[in-house]
Amino acid sequence: MHISRFKNILNKYLNKSIEPEEEEALEEFDQRMLGNYFSQEEWNAKNSNGVYQSILRNLPKDKKVSRSFFIPLKIAVSVTLLFGLGSIAYHILDQKQIDYSNVEMVRITEYGQKSEITLSDGTKVRLNSGSKLTFPRKFNDGSREVELVGEAFFEVTKNQKMKFIVKSGGISTTVWGTSFNVNAYPENEELAVTVVTGKVQVNSKDVKVFLEPGQQGVYNKKLDDILKKQVDTTSSLGWKDGILRFENATLGEVARKLSRWYGVKVEFDTQAIKECQFSGIFNKENLQTVLEGVIFVEEGLTYKRNGANTIVLAGKCSN
Repeated sequence: MHISRFKNILNKYLNKSIEPEEEEALEEFDQRMLGNYFSQEEWNAKNSNGVYQSILRNLPKDKKVSRSFFIPLKIAVSVTLLFGLGSIAYHILDQKQIDYSNVEMVRITEYGQKSEITLSDGTKVRLNSGSKLTFPRKFNDGSREVELVGEAFFEVTKNQKMKFIVKSGGISTTVWGTSFNVNAYPENEELAVTVVTGKVQVNSKDVKVFLEPGQQGVYNKKLDDILKKQVDTTSSLGWKDGILRFENATLGEVARKLSRWYGVKVEFDTQAIKECQFSGIFNKENLQTVLEGVIFVEEGLTYKRNGANTIVLAGKCSN
């Protein structure tokens, strides 16, 4: 929607003179904006109320706005995402200069999805399934800082004057220009930083290590310790190219990865099955092919679908 038309429709919305077809256009715009930045699970009453409170806190003190202005609130969120938190209709309608460089952006990939982002400095980020990246619309103040939940591969644009920091779980990863992977899913007991090019500094609360190409730092949450080791980066980072790799992984671990990768829920007929070990490599295969591979290796296992999005593994492992 062109900005001039958006302003005109928003004016009519505020004046309660909006036409039905214009309201439909505003709602369509709203849905596109929300789809870019929020998952369905994230959009709930708690989040919407938090956005409303943030908007009110940031509005100019001399501008009184009733809560009815924000109904439906999703429209307010769309405007917020586009123009910057706290710079909503007051600035749009008065056509004042807007500084929205510090607006916090969020990119979320649902289970079964992956995405790519180019940040304001040119840094490229590939987000794995079930991940969330929080970043400013524009970096400033001498540093580039983002927050990650899940897994992502970073190709950081070199800038010796502005370090690039990834905060994830209990660690911070600092670089000036390099490529590396961070695996920091919250359910995992360990977080891993894998370096492809350049030099990387990884800090926990009390520990600091430096990593070079081909090295991986593994952070143990319970011990607050970082183990440094050599790895095959091609194997470790196969997810970027659609490769699923399992090396002596428990089926519990396999299930978690399949859930994220394909957007399904994997259940077990018995708890014992979760401890069985499995190794295998799948290159851009569909879910059925992967499941057939699992039960081929583990001859005593079977699987069945329980509804559209649930897989149940049953039987007994051969190992």
